[in-house]
Amino acid sequence: MNEASQAAAIQAIQALVRKKRMTSSLPLLAIALCTVVPPVHAQFTTPPPPALPSALVLSEELAYRFQRFLDAETHLAISEGRITVANLKSLRATFCALPDSPYPRGEACEELISADSIVASKSAAARKRHRALLPFGLPGSHQRPDVADYLRAATGTSGLALFNQFAASVSDKEAYVVTNAISGLAGRTIFAIDYAAVLVRDTAGSAASRREVEDAKSTIIRMINNGGTVAARLQWPIHAKGGTTFQSASSLSTRFGLIGPAGKSDSLRFSGAVVGEFMGALSIRDPGVSGNLLGELLLGLRVGMAYSEAPLTTMADDKSLGFIQLAVGLRQESKIGLSALVTWPLEERYKGLTPRLVLNLSAVR
Repeated sequence: MNEASQAAAIQAIQALVRKKRMTSSLPLLAIALCTVVPPVHAQFTTPPPPALPSALVLSEELAYRFQRFLDAETHLAISEGRITVANLKSLRATFCALPDSPYPRGEACEELISADSIVASKSAAARKRHRALLPFGLPGSHQRPDVADYLRAATGTSGLALFNQFAASVSDKEAYVVTNAISGLAGRTIFAIDYAAVLVRDTAGSAASRREVEDAKSTIIRMINNGGTVAARLQWPIHAKGGTTFQSASSLSTRFGLIGPAGKSDSLRFSGAVVGEFMGALSIRDPGVSGNLLGELLLGLRVGMAYSEAPLTTMADDKSLGFIQLAVGLRQESKIGLSALVTWPLEERYKGLTPRLVLNLSAVR
């Protein structure tokens, strides 16, 4: 969480305190969490792999241009296996010597077009490059070294968090802060313990009804985003694939812990959640020959079911809650400056108890 986000969270929480519409202990707790233990985990914890290097984009473009350069008779000869590597290399040399080409010429061009692979595959069609860090597999089926390689490639030193600003969502009525106690690999399983502090203000009705609504909102927000007030997370990747244009990853996680006011141990009850996540990243590149990466358009989807040993709220007897979350963001230089998070509780009665839309427009302020 950067300094600007911390300051915004603290100011919003202090404003709620000044309005005297909340208890004093919870705002002080949230301020302490923002300043002493900066939140590092958000709702989305399935980072996509990085985009492949720009050099491979150039290789794809040259392969496509070379495919267009060859005439129909040559393509037929390639598909029937009647052309030799030597003949194809001669055609490649002619293509790479074309004048006024914006692409590399000569040997630099020839190195990016493999005559051997074209002859072996009997096709000159340009192929999209990709790297499967984790092929599709059942949760828990990937070996620890492969999972570790994926996490190192996808996150570097930034940890597992994605859409970090949602870990400290602040509005005029809700403040949601998630802090992480521990996060790492336990064998082939991603293990973490997260604590969710939620501040809610309601202005309608009597003091008793406002407290009831505030407690209900706090519970629902915690259950959707963290599986409880404090919860352990066991997460297993399903796949992770990187390309020059699109990257994606998915995972399944289970969470178990406690839900209720953190300061009232007799009010805590067991809780948990099962969540499936998908995260995609669409590369935005310079249209020039360099193909440099300018940014990524991120799309995240969470579908889950949260449950509690006791009714979630005093307003209903339900002990479980299904939900869907959709996040869209623009990432540049490993930072997300524009983003939106939409949350849909699947039960109609809970749709008024969680923020429907959370925006982050820091890049245009």
